[in-house]
Amino acid sequence: MKRKNKILACTLSAMLLVSSMAVPVFAAELEQNFDILSSPISIDQNKDQKIDESIAKDTLYSFLTKLKEGKVAEAEEYLVDETNLGIPYADIVKMNPLVDFSITDKTPTVLDESTIAIPTIASMENGEVMEIPLHVSVKSGKYKVHIFTTPPNEPSPYTILQESRDTKEFKQTLAKSAQNRSIGVAVDTYSFSGLYGNLNGLDKFGTLPGTMGIEGSQSPDNWPGGNNYPIKVRYAIGKPGFLGNDEFGSGVISTSGSFKLPIIGTKMFTDACIYYHL
Repeated sequence: MKRKNKILACTLSAMLLVSSMAVPVFAAELEQNFDILSSPISIDQNKDQKIDESIAKDTLYSFLTKLKEGKVAEAEEYLVDETNLGIPYADIVKMNPLVDFSITDKTPTVLDESTIAIPTIASMENGEVMEIPLHVSVKSGKYKVHIFTTPPNEPSPYTILQESRDTKEFKQTLAKSAQNRSIGVAVDTYSFSGLYGNLNGLDKFGTLPGTMGIEGSQSPDNWPGGNNYPIKVRYAIGKPGFLGNDEFGSGVISTSGSFKLPIIGTKMFTDACIYYHL
């Protein structure tokens, strides 16, 4: 993204160690017997807010059905997005659209009286099939699906049942680099101005457990509040997705000028990007 009056210009490079990968497991399709809701179910806010599993599953089914049909605006009526990615949800959906899904017959995990995690299998356009526990809650009298960012120090919520085409290609690249035990990757060079919120990087790249580095510069030109306002930007590497965001790691730069920011993580992604938060 290029505009005038550059505030931040970042390049990302990485040296990744080769590691072994798990063999994927495939899941059987399930017959789905859920009601498609015309709108999110609302209940009397003065009544007990204990969640009803049947209504929760109907809500999740309706949300995913709308996504599969490409009706993103209607799907958002069922959604509470807590990822803080800072870009329109429709743009996140376009990164890797949902092709098919099934709500498994596994018992949902009760997180509290008003929230459960429902194991769900999602098939994506890039060939990836994954199982993820999607959270549904009843809050403020309405049933909603919640998505959020998984911190670097927490296990990934995704169980990969079938690898994406990008993952298979990434592994082939690693295998060719096995003699050197490492590969070098240089991606994501662009600039922008007027950063008042959050922004996702445009390029995708692979990560492996280890250290990646973000190199760039930031200056107070057109910064909110002018030169007297402290420059403080959180740079992160993660995997954005419409079922949630999974973070590799992050760091904060609060000085003006050029910087090098090492970011340590343990998660493997083939479609990570860098993003920023004020």
